[in-house]
Amino acid sequence: MNDNLAIYNVANFSTTFSDPELSEKNQTTQALGISTNQPDFFKQGGFDNFHLHITEDSQFYKAHRPGKLLLTGLVQHPAFIDARATLSLPKETTFHADTNGRIHVLEQVHKQIFHSALGVRFRTVFERHDITSEIEQVAELEKELNTLKTQAQTTGGISSTSLISVAQWLRFHEIDVPQTADQAANLLDFFSIEPAKGRSNFCEVFASAAHSRYELTTEHRSTIWKVTDRLLDGNELLINHLINVISWQGAQPLPNAIQPQTYDDLQWLLSQPETRAIARHYTEALGWHDAGMDAVSNIVLGRQVLLAAIMLDLRINLDNKTSEINIAGYTLYSTANVEKSWLEVRAELESHFANKVTSNGKYIDPAAVPMIVYALLTELAPAFLVQDAPASLQVGSTAWVVLNRAVMLAEFSAAGSSQLLTYAELLKRAMIAPISHRQQLLHNAATVQPVLYWALINESIPRDSGSHFSQEAINTATTQYNDYLDELSHCANMLSTPIPSRKKLALETLKFHVPDCDFLETKILKKSRGFSGQDPLTISILDAYLSNNLANRQWHMVGKDIYTLFPQLLTLPSIIEIFHQAVDAHLKRLEEATTTVIRHALASLPQQDRGQLGVGEIGVFSLRRYVSRDPFNSQPIQPTDRGRFGVIITATLGNELHCYELNTLTGECKKNQSLAQAFRVSGLVDEIDDFIPEALIANDRGELSLNAAVDLDAYFNGKPSKNVVHQFFNVDLLSLLPRRTGSTADYRSPLLAFRSMAFKDIARFIVSEALYVTKDSLIAAGFDKTEFELRLEEDVRWADTIANIIIPFKSCIEDLESGDKDRRTSGIWGCLLDGAAVLLPFIGFAGTAANLLFKAGSLGSKISSVTRLSLKFSLSLFNPVDGIPTLLGKGAVRIAKLGGSGFELATGQLRKLTGSADAYDFVRASQLNAAAESRLALPMLEHGRFVFKDPDLLDAENVLQRLLKSNESMLANEFSNIEIKHLLENSLSDIVLRSEGAKNLKTVLPADAVDIIAKHEVQKYDLSHLHVYKDTPSALPDILSSVLDVEVKNINFMNAHQDNLLQLDLGKPPYIGVSTESTFNPGGLTDDVERAAAWIFNASGSKNDLETFKSLLREYADNSDSLSDPSVLRQIHKKAIPTPEKIYRSPTVTARYPASVSGAHLLEKHLAKLDASSEHFNKQLFGALLGYHSFADGNGRAARTVYAISELRKGRFTALSVPTENALSGLA
Repeated sequence: MNDNLAIYNVANFSTTFSDPELSEKNQTTQALGISTNQPDFFKQGGFDNFHLHITEDSQFYKAHRPGKLLLTGLVQHPAFIDARATLSLPKETTFHADTNGRIHVLEQVHKQIFHSALGVRFRTVFERHDITSEIEQVAELEKELNTLKTQAQTTGGISSTSLISVAQWLRFHEIDVPQTADQAANLLDFFSIEPAKGRSNFCEVFASAAHSRYELTTEHRSTIWKVTDRLLDGNELLINHLINVISWQGAQPLPNAIQPQTYDDLQWLLSQPETRAIARHYTEALGWHDAGMDAVSNIVLGRQVLLAAIMLDLRINLDNKTSEINIAGYTLYSTANVEKSWLEVRAELESHFANKVTSNGKYIDPAAVPMIVYALLTELAPAFLVQDAPASLQVGSTAWVVLNRAVMLAEFSAAGSSQLLTYAELLKRAMIAPISHRQQLLHNAATVQPVLYWALINESIPRDSGSHFSQEAINTATTQYNDYLDELSHCANMLSTPIPSRKKLALETLKFHVPDCDFLETKILKKSRGFSGQDPLTISILDAYLSNNLANRQWHMVGKDIYTLFPQLLTLPSIIEIFHQAVDAHLKRLEEATTTVIRHALASLPQQDRGQLGVGEIGVFSLRRYVSRDPFNSQPIQPTDRGRFGVIITATLGNELHCYELNTLTGECKKNQSLAQAFRVSGLVDEIDDFIPEALIANDRGELSLNAAVDLDAYFNGKPSKNVVHQFFNVDLLSLLPRRTGSTADYRSPLLAFRSMAFKDIARFIVSEALYVTKDSLIAAGFDKTEFELRLEEDVRWADTIANIIIPFKSCIEDLESGDKDRRTSGIWGCLLDGAAVLLPFIGFAGTAANLLFKAGSLGSKISSVTRLSLKFSLSLFNPVDGIPTLLGKGAVRIAKLGGSGFELATGQLRKLTGSADAYDFVRASQLNAAAESRLALPMLEHGRFVFKDPDLLDAENVLQRLLKSNESMLANEFSNIEIKHLLENSLSDIVLRSEGAKNLKTVLPADAVDIIAKHEVQKYDLSHLHVYKDTPSALPDILSSVLDVEVKNINFMNAHQDNLLQLDLGKPPYIGVSTESTFNPGGLTDDVERAAAWIFNASGSKNDLETFKSLLREYADNSDSLSDPSVLRQIHKKAIPTPEKIYRSPTVTARYPASVSGAHLLEKHLAKLDASSEHFNKQLFGALLGYHSFADGNGRAARTVYAISELRKGRFTALSVPTENALSGLA
């Protein structure tokens, strides 16, 4: 028996929850909590070695039960009982079959294990023993073992008891198993989310998709208009009529502006008996009223149709012919709105509806305006309905992208939930990284719309008159957003990096050079002669190294010579040099980050100011405190210290001086025209506000004095105060930067300004001349004086010195020393982020409240990793045939409303795991009367539910089983063969991609390549194939999975062969065989090109035109195109085989080469390993081309052609023999 290490379980966790899913989830949550606090948890096997109890009637229980019965039957088989007796296993033994069908014994041992970090005792311990080899020797059990193996793959393993690993439970629910404490903490956050509660979206019918049951066709719209005319005779608007006919609770709704109670007002309006009676006129006229429908459904439908009638009466149309969100003539993401807050934009939209939206000359009742706007925003832009979002949040900012993304993720969970969550709750939920590949899909889907509108409003992509965003626009938007996000988050990360610690660096150096010493920090070294009047000092090796006194041989241990034990201590590198190098690197990073902060500060100014700074003449001044002059002392006085945390920036443009104060520490910039007046009064500028060069020369006292309203504390202490008063101060001109070419219009958006070269130059200059921290202060902060060094320097205490050198960091240092974990891990710069404007691009505001959302130390990496948009996903939105984005609808990008099996499954998983599974989309649940062509676009599960009229189908396996049991001729009466084959392929593909074969294949190929192979393989089958396996429903998926396993074997073999080939001397047998000349050149050709063409022609089973090969060889023999470039090889193949017989080649058991999809990927990776200068490059290349078989057809011809070209470039040609070809390719 093969024994594994002991494993823990969570059997002592509570399983008393009435909800079986909640019980298992709670056990998993507790296990996640333990893993985040147990340092060696993942070294001990992680969640594969941590167990929970499955609960009766849970999804896992139901899926696991058939396998458990099989395992129980196996264990009770007489032959197994005999084998168990041979192994001396008691009757009550717990057995477990893993995913591969291997049988393990779990022996329960009762021990008490105390973990020092947790203080938790795990009482139940299991020892795992593999008995597969013993059981497989029993011939009578072969059939049972094979059946068990197939079933074990369904649930990731089978247990004879209720005990399963947490990893198995997670995999069953398609959740990525955490491999680190951070990943476990992220999953714990996900499971801790409160179930989302939704609100009705009254626009579902009005916004219904084509081919849905309640699609508003042209005929339906005409019917609605006729009913409205009949009811009102054209005398008033429908919405105004409804406002007046119903009775309101208390006062009528407040006019013109959305209020917290607007949703309730709209619901009340649509739910009153008077309005329900009017709604029925419409549903009956449309033929949608169903007396057999339950009352609730009829009420919901009535509301939806009545709101659609209201919108149509106002001639509002959601089916815009542009790619923008245009609401009744108001463009939500107009470039004019780039610097407006979301509240300003919403107010403009409300004003637009109140004053400009009319129908037949009639205006909307002011009390109805908020409800109309609210309903439309619910459908088109729900982020504008988040009640407590920061009022200053601009719709053109990345912070707005972050909020929009958070809103969409909430809407995936439950429609309308974003209106019930606070701004902070939305952001916290959105910052949880995807916990599965399905959730990654949702995260990308939630990001693409906000990014496109961010790029549109910032003019990063053109406004297109078409109804879809172009592929180029989406590519550009995605790239520019990610680049901008990366730059800002990189800045935040650098600011939150702790100052280099001399002590930490010293300890790392010692551990590297003296790895065998485990007492580096223990005070064991003594010096024979102590300090005058003091006791002899005992210090550690680390302290001696830090004080630069370790190598002087004056230290000793009791009874041992430290230098004999560790002679490396005498040759250690200088810690001073190491420390100074680290400080230099840190200072450089800090300069780069501060440059970004300043650019953002300047770009955050109003448009007019940005333009003036961009093209005006720039002056940069530092500031010093004013010292009054002694009238009886004519000697120059010593200038006071500069204010290191800010500069004054001036911009002269159009004969006018503009002045700005920049706090370089917090990244805030504000205009202050009292400074401009002070410059004028001081005579430093002329009558047209140009600086007078000679006036900028300091007077005989070395000073230029101004009197203006400024906050001196901000300049000298780093943090603004309320002490803004008119006062004297001195300034020093750092430089006058010349005017730049261009127009102020080049700075019309903050993003354009941020990217501008002018702002980069200004920021770099300021950082070079007025950075708020110096190398000396960084050295002081990270020096970590030892006790020995303090004695050497006569008890000079450095703490106050550090505080005096870098005043703003004093509280941070105190926090770091206090042991506050959050403060300590974020470092000094992290402390500063509490009030830093660098947070603004991400969450719209700074301050302590911001840090409650994100700790400074992880802000940058968190934002960058979680909110970035996958370019691959963006491009996948396009249909490869027509180039149209299949998921980007006209007008709004309402991805949450769309189908696609991936989105359906991802949304279902999200709702199930977060407790929002009851969320209900009225119209989507009613899309059952579509034409066959429309049904092909449905998610697989939804399609299957429609075909079989069964809403309880849970997964692809259910669909496959129903297809198996269905009468083929009966299905054919209602559905086309194309539709049934489509459903079969989708369900098979879904199952196969979750199979073990696919998982194994994904270890050697990218997931997208595996998807392509699986989709090609399932296309080989139709319903008649499935019926062959009616007694074994999983057999066909298992066969397909085994095909993928074959591919894994072929790939592993070929990779190993090709890598080995690179290590061999190909100038020796069997790699030097030459083809007999007469076999391919019976005519005695002497020209090498003609000989090579004849060799290729003769060796090919498919007869190409000989002249084609000659022309091709001459073309490439004479050029210098790299033969290790995949694109060049593809060109050669295309010219050599212009009309291949097939475009895909399957995995095969009859040869050792991989499938064409795999071969193409593997060849490209392998080509990077080849050295074109190698004398054997031609043979290595031939072996790779023929071995990997990267083309569906013509691999031999392509390989020989490329080999011949390589030979001809060397002025020769040697024809390879067939045995040598086989040896090189590995295909013997």
